[in-house]
Amino acid sequence: MFQTYTDRKLGYRLLYPGGWNVTRKGRIVRIAKLGNAIVIATRKSKNPPKVKPLRAAMIAQQKKKTVLDIESRPKSTELNGDPAIRMVFTKDKPATADTPEDTLRVYRYLVFHNGHIVILSLQTPTSRDNQQAYDLIANSLSWPKKG
Repeated sequence: MFQTYTDRKLGYRLLYPGGWNVTRKGRIVRIAKLGNAIVIATRKSKNPPKVKPLRAAMIAQQKKKTVLDIESRPKSTELNGDPAIRMVFTKDKPATADTPEDTLRVYRYLVFHNGHIVILSLQTPTSRDNQQAYDLIANSLSWPKKG
């Protein structure tokens, strides 16, 4: 059972699993439950993101150990007709008072729409396979049609 999150400022919509906790802080939305998280950040941009600088940034993050493994290098794609870049990587999640340390798989999309880049990060422990659900969520990202 999925619910719909709608951003009031930019107007995008996105499906997310029912019962997950939604929190907002500035331009960042976090929808999470049981070690899984959908993180949405936005920023203004005159141009769509470019693959080459993103690939270089991912390699630099891997050298610094911020990113453990690049499972799918940044590649151009589209989400609902908007230009996007998709990548998949793993990273460490440090332990907190409530959760043990873990390794997360991150499916990240940078989507360009109407002068903004929406950074959609879908995170799950590597011990789970949420790829199908996360593909559904990513493909649900849309803006109302103007008309």
